[in-house]
Amino acid sequence: MHKRVTPIMHGFAHSYFLFYLDLDEIDHIHRSCPVIGRGPGHLYEFRDDDHVPYRGGLLRERIANFVRDNGVKEEVGRVMLLTGLRTAGYVFNPASFYFIFDKNGKELAAVLQITNTFQEQKLFFLSQEHFTDGAFHRKEQQSFYISPFMPSDSDLDMILVVPDEALSLTVDVVRDGKKPFFASLTGKRRALNTSNLLWLTFCFPWVTWEVIIFIHIHALILWLKKVPFFWKDENAHLQRGFFCERHKGGFKS
Repeated sequence: MHKRVTPIMHGFAHSYFLFYLDLDEIDHIHRSCPVIGRGPGHLYEFRDDDHVPYRGGLLRERIANFVRDNGVKEEVGRVMLLTGLRTAGYVFNPASFYFIFDKNGKELAAVLQITNTFQEQKLFFLSQEHFTDGAFHRKEQQSFYISPFMPSDSDLDMILVVPDEALSLTVDVVRDGKKPFFASLTGKRRALNTSNLLWLTFCFPWVTWEVIIFIHIHALILWLKKVPFFWKDENAHLQRGFFCERHKGGFKS
């Protein structure tokens, strides 16, 4: 769900599905669900290079390095990723969510990965200091070009409840002490098996294409409603700490 309340009202809610994956199980998941796998040849394809090119090899190592570089001293255990997978070769994930645990299953950190339509990515880190009552909560300046209808110096108010049987994630925009934009992701957990996945494929056959299509449809609606438009090159100095060469490990600070 997205809801914009100023300078005009505009909101929508769309249904689709995401995968909640243990990054240690990626190489084995096709044994129980053959339509998923790492690399080409699967209906649903996981690629490490679809995600942020931080220092390291596979994605699990990159995220472990990132949280250690942000002060996590405990040994990283399970790393869970909520994301969309390539479907018939294509994917676009505006937001992916990592939940990092120690060897005993205790919550260590959460990471929000945002991708814009220029294929730039930025990681937002939430530590144990931001964790209480089952959720990570932090407000941070985005310093990133997320949308042409959102200034890059806005704040993001993130509340990420650690997924269990239900999903509840919110990322709202804050400007001048007020919230002009609300976004939430809610859902119910289903077992990852072939029958469930084939049923969801039948219900949402173009799930990854729908994401990018709806982004542009709603952008057109906002433009027609004359919502202020911000070009990417405007205030480029406000865009900091993002990855700009997705498959080459480039980083712009």
